[in-house]
Amino acid sequence: MHSIYFQKRSPVLRILFILSATVFLGGLPAHAQKAESNFELPLGIRASNVLPREILRGPNHDVQEFVVTYTGFTNHFSIDSKFGQFKATGNGMVPVRIQEINAIAKLEKMKNSDKFLDGLKESGGTLLESTKNLVLHPVDTIGGFPTGLYNIFADIGVVSGKVIKGEASIGEATVKAGDALVGFSRNKRELAFSLGVNRFSDNKVLHEYLNSVTWATTGGTFTIDLGKMAVTGPAGSVLTGVSLTRTMGRMMRDNTIPGLQRINEDALEGMGFPESTINRFIENQKLTPRHQTAITQSLVSLSKAKNPEAFLSLVSTHTRSLDDANMYQAVAAMIAAYNKTQVPITEVHTVENVLLFRNEKGSYVLTYPIDNFFWTKQAAEKTKKVLRLLPSKARKELWISGTFSDLAVKKLNELGWVLHDRSMGKLKMANPY
Repeated sequence: MHSIYFQKRSPVLRILFILSATVFLGGLPAHAQKAESNFELPLGIRASNVLPREILRGPNHDVQEFVVTYTGFTNHFSIDSKFGQFKATGNGMVPVRIQEINAIAKLEKMKNSDKFLDGLKESGGTLLESTKNLVLHPVDTIGGFPTGLYNIFADIGVVSGKVIKGEASIGEATVKAGDALVGFSRNKRELAFSLGVNRFSDNKVLHEYLNSVTWATTGGTFTIDLGKMAVTGPAGSVLTGVSLTRTMGRMMRDNTIPGLQRINEDALEGMGFPESTINRFIENQKLTPRHQTAITQSLVSLSKAKNPEAFLSLVSTHTRSLDDANMYQAVAAMIAAYNKTQVPITEVHTVENVLLFRNEKGSYVLTYPIDNFFWTKQAAEKTKKVLRLLPSKARKELWISGTFSDLAVKKLNELGWVLHDRSMGKLKMANPY
C-alpha cells in the first residue's frame, strides 16, 4: 500500500491561532461541543457532512467517513483506492486527489496494453540506464520533479558508467541523455495537462505512473491520443475546480522550470519588487514553480495596491511546508478574486503574520481557505489581539472557504466582523488548488 505523508498540523492552524477562522464546501456538523462555558471543542466531523455526496465515492476511490480535525480549522481526509491510501489536507484538496486517482487508473489501463509494452521495449536503447532510473524513480523531490534535474546535462557522473565501459564517448552519451530528457520533460508536461493533474503534485504514485507512460512515449513507438485523455469525475462529468484556470494549465504545459522562473521574475520585476525579495521567493524550495506562478499571477492582478512586497515577503519567509504553500496560493487566489468581483484592493498589510488587505472603501479584508471556524479559546484570544492592532472604527471583513459555527458567528459579529462563509461561490472562483 502506498501512502502520501502530510503534516498533521496544517499552516492554517498556525494562522488561525493568530487570527481565528473556518470550512470549504458543506455544512458544519452540530458536534462542536462546549469545552468551557463560552468556548467550543470541535468534534465529530464526518466526510458526508462537509463534502458533496457525489465525490464521497466513485469507481476508483472511497473517502473515509472519519475526518481528523485536530483544532477544527482544517479537515484531514483519508481516501482509499486499489492504488493505496491517499491523504488530503483540507476540503479543497479532496477533488484534487480524486482527479489524481482517476488519472492513475487511466494510466494503469494504458500500461496493461500490448502497445505500451512494445513501446517500452523499443525505448530501452534511447536513454542510458542511469538516466532512465532517474526519470522513472525520482528521489529527493518536491512537487514531483527531481532536484537538479536540469544539471543532468552537465553531470559527467550520469554517463560515466557507459563511458568507462567503452559503450559511448562522453560527448555521445551526454547528447543522448540530454535529448532524451528534453523529450521526456516535454511529453510528461503534455500528459499531465491532458489528464488534468498538477505536474508538480507531491503524489508519488501518480508520478510513478506518469513517468512510466512518458518513458514509453519518449524513445519508443508508443503513442497517446492526448485529446482523449480527459479524466471524468463523479456523475460522468469532468471534475470542476480541480486546477487553476486553463491558462495556468497551459503555462505549466508549455514551459520548463527555468522558463516559469523567468516568467515570474520578469513579472515581479515589472511590478517593482526588489531583486532580493524576488530571489527569496524563487529560491524557497517549498514553493513549487506552480505555486510561484499562481501567486505571482494573483499579485499582478493587484498591481494597483500599495505595498505588495509585504505579501511576497511573508510568503517567502513563512512557507516551510507544502501545506503552507497551498494555503498562500489559495489566499492569493481568493484576494485576487475579491479584487475583481467585490471592491478593488488598495493596500497590503501583515498583522501578527496574518495577511490583511484594505479596499478602496477603507475596509480591512481577510481571505483564508479555512474548513471550520469554531469559537475556541485560542481563536477568541488571537482574534482580539489582531483587532487591537486595527483602527477601532474600521469595517472588517472575514471571507472563508468554509463555514462558521453559530457561536463563532455570534462572537465575531459582536467584535465587529462582517462574515462571509462558503466564499468561493461568492467570489466566482474555482478551487484554488
